[in-house]
Amino acid sequence: MRNPISRRGTLKALGTAIGIGAGGGWLATRPARATTEATIERDNGDRTLRTDAERCAVAAGLLGDLDAVVSEQIRVGADRADHDSALYTVVDDGAPRDVVEMGNGGLDRLGAKNKAAGTARGYAPHPDYETRPAAAENDEFAEVLRDDGEQSALVACAPHGGWIEYPTDRQSAHVADALGAAEWSCAGYNSGGGAFDRWHVTSTAVDRRSFPKLDRIDDRGFDHAVSFHGFSEDGIAGGGGAPRSLRAAVRDEIDAATDGRYDVPLADPGGAYAGNSPENFVNWLASDGDGVQIEQS
Repeated sequence: MRNPISRRGTLKALGTAIGIGAGGGWLATRPARATTEATIERDNGDRTLRTDAERCAVAAGLLGDLDAVVSEQIRVGADRADHDSALYTVVDDGAPRDVVEMGNGGLDRLGAKNKAAGTARGYAPHPDYETRPAAAENDEFAEVLRDDGEQSALVACAPHGGWIEYPTDRQSAHVADALGAAEWSCAGYNSGGGAFDRWHVTSTAVDRRSFPKLDRIDDRGFDHAVSFHGFSEDGIAGGGGAPRSLRAAVRDEIDAATDGRYDVPLADPGGAYAGNSPENFVNWLASDGDGVQIEQS
């Protein structure tokens, strides 16, 4: 069933979502997977682990116990760490038995010491918290899906909502409300700061198997998908795999909605914020790979 969302209405809603600037979950179908004991160790030999705080290597047997595979996100916790747990993307299954390896940045992400006793948990969003308020109250990370199960014209996304990249999930919710679109968002919180360090997952690494609600809509084949983000550059950049003409139209609506207060360029196709990789979830949610990624200072 196609929802008659007009192109003009979509562009205007996207522009208005940027302009708002300030500021009911579904039960997951995939049950929470196991928690296993592990030793958390530093590995400075693997360049990927050494330079990326979001990544880890896990012993193959331990990964099997978690019912997880390489490229999925898992939670890692450690005794006497600053945080109960943090999210990591598994990039290798060659760690020693019962060991999770990461670089110094990975240890800092959790606030853990080398060789600490800890745990690995085979899920990303917390299975007990279905809403933003519940996640905020518990310093947690929740996944939100609003979807009628049929609409396939547009999905509005914010993978780094809550305090990770505030207020991006309010923008995705605004677009969904304005247009009757689907919304998939995540919201992460941490009292006193640090939500970004603890919960951020790079868009090209997001694995649908780790996000049960995203997994529900991954084969819908939406006509369009838009994802809201924050970055450390100035202005507002429009990226994604969508054709340049569509990204330019979105840019123009954003520029109009913000009264020309910001520089609103199209993202450099070869730059860090291009958002045009087919591995970026906003592109594989769209049937033709033409997602739109909006980055904001």
